[in-house]
Amino acid sequence: MGALDGLTVETLLYLPLTAGYLIWLAAHGRGALGHVSATDHVLVLCSGWITAIPLVWFAYGAVRLRLTTLGLLQYIAPSLAFLVGWLVYDEPFDALRAVSFGLIWGGLACYSADSFWTQRQALAG
Repeated sequence: MGALDGLTVETLLYLPLTAGYLIWLAAHGRGALGHVSATDHVLVLCSGWITAIPLVWFAYGAVRLRLTTLGLLQYIAPSLAFLVGWLVYDEPFDALRAVSFGLIWGGLACYSADSFWTQRQALAG
């Protein structure tokens, strides 16, 4: 299934639940629309597009990558979130977390080295 098709199907599957929740919020005066500033109205109304466009771009790009490359790239976002939490927000980074982080990236290094070695042998032979 294509990127846009997949996103459309996902959106349609979630539509009844989210629409019901938004209607419930509006009925109880807890929804954003009608209760916030004009800037916040624009942000709320554009949030779908702001979210969807990067997802569609990612899906189009992911189709063009090898799965091993894509899998490796999927570890970058959580690692960057970890670094921001630790370095910017002063989240605790104890020995157990250091060992866990090291094991995860050590495993990825082994996997990448094996993938590189296999590809190199396939090209040579």
